Amino acid sequence: MSVLLGNFSLAAGEDFPEWIPYPAENAAGKWFSEENVLEIESLVSFGIQTGEALSEKKESVVVTIFWSNGEKTEIRIRPSAVEHELKGDFEGQVKGTKIQLADAVLILSWPGKEVRYWVRPNIRCFHSGWGTTPKYFELLKIWNSLPGASEHSLKFELRKSPGAAELFLDGSFIETIPAPKETAEAQAVRVSVEKKGAFAKIHSAGNTPIRNGDFSDPANARYYARIVEHSAYYPLDFPARPRVRTFAEDVRLLNGHDILETAWGTFKCLGENRIPFLLAPAERSSDVGICREGQGNWALEVDEYLRRQPTDGFPSSIHFRVPARPYFRAWVVLAFDDSQKELKKDRFLTVRLTKYLGDPGVGNGYLADTTKELTPEYVEKFREPELYVLRDGRKLPVYRVPVELDLGKITDLAVGRSWRDLPNDEVMPTFLDVEFFGKPKLNFHQTDDRSKPDPDSVSAIQILGATLESAPVGLDIVESQPGNVFLPHEKKEVKICFRPDISSFPEISAILRCSVRDFEGRKLHVQEYPCPSVSPKTHWKTASGELPSVMLPLEFPTGFYWLDLECAPKKPRPDGVKSFFTVRSSFSILPKDERRAGYDSPYGLWWFKFVHFVPGDTDFVGSLMKKCGARNAYYANESEEAWAKYQIGKRQITLRSVGNFKMLTDDKKDVKPEFYAQLEEWMEMNLEKYPHLQEVCVFHESGPGADYPYELWGEKQVWQEGQEERHRQYGVMAQKAGEFMKKNYPQIKLAVGNSGSSIQTIGAVTRWGIDPRFVDFIGTEATGQQAPPEKPGDLSPVSIHAARETAKVFTGRDYRGTCCYEFTSRTERTLGWKRQAQWYVRDALVCLSNGFSTLGNGEIIDPGNCYHNTLWGNAGLLQRGPYCFPKPAYQAFAVLTNVLDQVRVKRRISTGAATVYAVEFNRFTRKAGEGTFATVFWCARGEGKLRLEAERGGSVRLIDMMGREKKLNVSGSWEIPFSESPCYVISDFPFAAAKITERSFPEDFSRFKLSEVVCPLADLSADGKEEISLMLTEDAFLDSKFDGRNAEWPIRRKGNFELTAVNDQEKGLVVEISLAADDKKEEKLLPGTLARPADLVTRYVRLEISREKSPLFSAPKHGLGIWVDGNSGWGRIMFELEDENGNIVRSTGVGGWGCDSFDWPGFMSINFDGWNFIALPTRDSEAFDAWGPQQAAANWNGPAKECLLHDEAKFRLKALIVEMNVETLGLTGTEKVKNKKIRLKDFSVF
Repeated sequence: MSVLLGNFSLAAGEDFPEWIPYPAENAAGKWFSEENVLEIESLVSFGIQTGEALSEKKESVVVTIFWSNGEKTEIRIRPSAVEHELKGDFEGQVKGTKIQLADAVLILSWPGKEVRYWVRPNIRCFHSGWGTTPKYFELLKIWNSLPGASEHSLKFELRKSPGAAELFLDGSFIETIPAPKETAEAQAVRVSVEKKGAFAKIHSAGNTPIRNGDFSDPANARYYARIVEHSAYYPLDFPARPRVRTFAEDVRLLNGHDILETAWGTFKCLGENRIPFLLAPAERSSDVGICREGQGNWALEVDEYLRRQPTDGFPSSIHFRVPARPYFRAWVVLAFDDSQKELKKDRFLTVRLTKYLGDPGVGNGYLADTTKELTPEYVEKFREPELYVLRDGRKLPVYRVPVELDLGKITDLAVGRSWRDLPNDEVMPTFLDVEFFGKPKLNFHQTDDRSKPDPDSVSAIQILGATLESAPVGLDIVESQPGNVFLPHEKKEVKICFRPDISSFPEISAILRCSVRDFEGRKLHVQEYPCPSVSPKTHWKTASGELPSVMLPLEFPTGFYWLDLECAPKKPRPDGVKSFFTVRSSFSILPKDERRAGYDSPYGLWWFKFVHFVPGDTDFVGSLMKKCGARNAYYANESEEAWAKYQIGKRQITLRSVGNFKMLTDDKKDVKPEFYAQLEEWMEMNLEKYPHLQEVCVFHESGPGADYPYELWGEKQVWQEGQEERHRQYGVMAQKAGEFMKKNYPQIKLAVGNSGSSIQTIGAVTRWGIDPRFVDFIGTEATGQQAPPEKPGDLSPVSIHAARETAKVFTGRDYRGTCCYEFTSRTERTLGWKRQAQWYVRDALVCLSNGFSTLGNGEIIDPGNCYHNTLWGNAGLLQRGPYCFPKPAYQAFAVLTNVLDQVRVKRRISTGAATVYAVEFNRFTRKAGEGTFATVFWCARGEGKLRLEAERGGSVRLIDMMGREKKLNVSGSWEIPFSESPCYVISDFPFAAAKITERSFPEDFSRFKLSEVVCPLADLSADGKEEISLMLTEDAFLDSKFDGRNAEWPIRRKGNFELTAVNDQEKGLVVEISLAADDKKEEKLLPGTLARPADLVTRYVRLEISREKSPLFSAPKHGLGIWVDGNSGWGRIMFELEDENGNIVRSTGVGGWGCDSFDWPGFMSINFDGWNFIALPTRDSEAFDAWGPQQAAANWNGPAKECLLHDEAKFRLKALIVEMNVETLGLTGTEKVKNKKIRLKDFSVF
């Protein structure tokens, strides 16, 4: 039998919603509930009430498990203090002092294992390795007033499992206790409980037999575990783990006129399906509003919130650990708190299914979260007619709400598969974690925080109970080829294994529905398979001992495909369920491998071998690397010998010790002798492992920051304190490293980087006169994961031209660029599948168009741990392990490396538009008939058609980004499509010219269809004269300052603009803005420079609109837009709005990032020719599918910024701010903008 004894609750504090676990002014004992007894079935369960024993006492409660062959296992339970090292100064004790956290844990130990069960909160949940949360010190202050381990009433359960016993504490699974090794097949048959010490009081213990009966009969309610074991339902033990706050006092859960609840919970079946629930008394319910994060991500690679265990005693979460089953739905019994109106409580509920794997925390790929807003209209249909909560004489309704779980996202966890597993490894389900919280945070670009509760949200939801519903079967996937990636000659198939929930469903009534869709989402094929009928007596395995399975044929043409594996009912269900869950997988059919490059290939990817929950099998990953054309594996320390059959090595490494300024002598003018010894040791070790090593990266992640040299913009440098000396030290280190390397390893090339765009690093190195022979390349990291590859600035790959200009200013030389091995990462979660693929390919095309010797495009496989949630962690070409399904980016990268294998850039072909690109490459190892030329076509925005002219005709191969190929015979001129997805033409002849014949912008036009014109900007007056609503004004608020502070891109100054009204052939009366030449400046070289830079200063103008021509409009639901006739000059449009109270908000972004964070994706960039409707989001909206470093609101600044989020707010357009460029960073270098005019029409809202 099980005895449920006093378990602590959370109670309201005076400073809610600022969370404190317990009010310091109240006695901790006040928050204990009364003792009571509830029988449940298990091997054994009992309650322990510990006494006043302190941690130094070793007296224990001893639980003995007797096994079927006479062996036994003793489990000892005792309270204990925990030693803790202070993470900051506290009450006269300095940081680092070791203190005792009294009465903190219950220690459970048995041979080979010790479990710390925190009763007071695990303090680790509130601090990082070097810092703390505000609650850390609050907890320490009230520590001794919290309910301690020696006072805790522990619900202890042991449940039988084959060859083991499963330990549950306070309703959550904790550990599996195996039978002794020599008796691995033994079964636990009996348990005894003995008190060895005066401190403990054992209330009850015993073994409850299994009884048969009608489980809907209230008389048998105490045997609810029998229902759990033999049905589709698993009731969560909410009474054992309460998180009460607003229902803490004077609240009762009632059933009509009868008292329903007991002090420790009531078992009740609800609904037509008689779903079993263990309902908590209202005063022991769980308040979703208390859920908070505590310590979250730190050091990029650790997240305390996402590593939590049920043993942590973390009081601000509603968290259970349960046996692993294919749960597809949660039924939640809840009420809504209608008090504290001033808090504006919301009705968001998030239910999570996952498997918290401990350190360092899981990533979002492991989290199956479903968030619902439970509006009054929605929940009314789920109202339980007989139940209500009585509060202050009022009846609050109780609802039984279904929440569908995204089981398909974590099907591997449900069947027990680990990220380390290979396809044919045998697996066994263990446990899952289920959690409830309210509104999640947003996807902040630098760190995806959607996995955390929103601290600004206070939920009104009070959970009284919840039950998980299981599907009849779970699915496992056994790939015939790693990652479901196939070459033409390989057999294309995948095995789907059924893992029935045998404890719940003696007969399986389910089908597997398989749907194949192409890259664009078009459905190509649907096939249904019944779940095989196998006797439960065989534990649902076939005669050969394997799980029942079906083999799916995947014979499709070259391309990328989505494979949806839907588990659905075989016949209609009374509850209307049409689908249990869907596993959204994918597969790639690659083109024939035509690559000839081996160690000479520039292409490489990162592989976090066994780090960040990334699969580490060399053959599994080697196959995937080889198939996509990556011949360099960065980060992993596999030697060339280990990779020999895949011809994978490392083309580039970092030059360790350079960047360690402790190696400088005291006068900072030379290096210490050990500097050279370390370099030699490092180089010899790496050359032994990587004989084909060709480059080293100098100053890896140790550049001087974002303090760009002013000379790049034609200004004299103004130094901050200590900055000049710091930069000088970079010159010393680079010079000494260069001397050593060129003398001892002359075959190795030196790349200065990576430090973002490396503008500041190459500036520091070249300013102090480094020998030019010691710089072979400028290495770029291109950190702007949310900026398009061609967008000028310091974020994207074209930023290499700014670094080249910097070096040219100080040396007079034009250096080549290259990638550092840590290059840009494109996160699929913020870009989406398609844009991630497009940008990765275009990143590579920018690099290849500039003759880069090394290319690195993100990671081969997504990390599975919390690193996945960072800027770099969701950037893999394959999804997380163990299945490693391909993303479209994998297919696109494989096609790129196949077509552009062993190539040299030959020329850029003019298309008539600076942002429509055509680049010709020579496939120098191919002979006539094999395709000696590869020409790539793409654009920065939109789509269209190009007419190509060739001096002669012949056969060509037209290949799209996904590798789908058409063979054509052409002559003279012919048309091809182009878009943001690059396409390739392989031929034996070059093209003489390319001309745009069609141009459109479907994505942008779709936003215009939602919009309403507010201000036409130009119109006819009453007397028929042309009239412009805009006026040139003087406003220097965007002028860049050269006063010692860090320069942020773009550098701006007011330009000389002209404004006229013109009658446009397509749009009628419009406003034309022209950038006139600046006043002539004396063009002398600045001190310390050898050349003048390109004119990369952006000019801007503010155009104020007359008030009478600018009517008020309501805050947009999506965004603001305007028609622009562009010039491909990469200028931008900004909006200045004024609310009804005269407060201003401008779409000028925010600084502080070492860059301008405004509109990273380039929504408002003028990266096109012709008319286009460009728009900017005012709030997060489905009308926009990419973001900058923060959410949409980060584009806006000013006192009225928050009002943009309120539907009732009113605004008018006060001004437009226009940026234009004289020169810009183009595809292959700095480019002069030929047409310095744009046209504007129709400011609109939507």
